[in-house]
Amino acid sequence: MVTITAAELQKQFGRYREIAIREPVAVTHHGRDSLVVLSADEYKRLKSMDDRRAYFANELPEELIQALETTTPPARSTVAEIRSIPEDATGPRKGLGTLLKEFGEKYGPIEFERDQTPARAAEFE
Repeated sequence: MVTITAAELQKQFGRYREIAIREPVAVTHHGRDSLVVLSADEYKRLKSMDDRRAYFANELPEELIQALETTTPPARSTVAEIRSIPEDATGPRKGLGTLLKEFGEKYGPIEFERDQTPARAAEFE
């Protein structure tokens, strides 16, 4: 992979565009990796391998809810600590999937503002 500065990219964009069609070009800014320029075909290839999907809590498919309900968190997780509270102290325990779905039904979809602070979508309508 070719590595260049942002200033070099500005000065010789055509040259580095041609290189980026063949191989990724790393661009640094103030000595740190900043971005990578790559061909549209390579970008599409990489995106096609990404099967992640985002859901609102009230849109979760049943198979994901089941997976969340049956998943055991790592021992050091805060969720593990919460699940270790005796059942009689908090009432019946619910799985994370059920809690997310109930939250979505009660409060509506969650949106994230630019600062990544969660806020209820209804407050912005």
